Amino acid sequence: MQDLAHLLEETLAGQSGQAWLGALEELADEVGYFQPLSAKHNAAFVDAGKTLLVSFETLQSVQTINDKSHPIGFEMVRKEGWSLLSFFSDGDTWFRDPSIYRYFDRLIDDGFLKILTKSSFTVLDFVDMPQARFQSLRQVRKS
Repeated sequence: MQDLAHLLEETLAGQSGQAWLGALEELADEVGYFQPLSAKHNAAFVDAGKTLLVSFETLQSVQTINDKSHPIGFEMVRKEGWSLLSFFSDGDTWFRDPSIYRYFDRLIDDGFLKILTKSSFTVLDFVDMPQARFQSLRQVRKS
């Protein structure tokens, strides 16, 4: 496995659509995992610490948010040592897809959220509906 800090400095700029997702998948597989969820949704996990940041972003926005075309949470992974679980949609789907709900259910069933000490949800592109939905999962983690 490559050094996490070095990997997070690699640029994803200059790529779009499936090429960007492919580059992100290679990076995520080095420090966590990448999971296609449906035709329009993917998840990437970066394992860096016991605090988890969860983000929801569109492919169209994530590729323009910073000069490296990184997911918004990469900065917190670099600066704070947080883990990151990012969800990506192709277009404005509002992340309303049964595959995302099943994915969170599996994380709960596997005890994934119980190993974390803290979690924070953030949203890009005014997609606050999934944030509200998944925020309730934090309560499940505590039980």
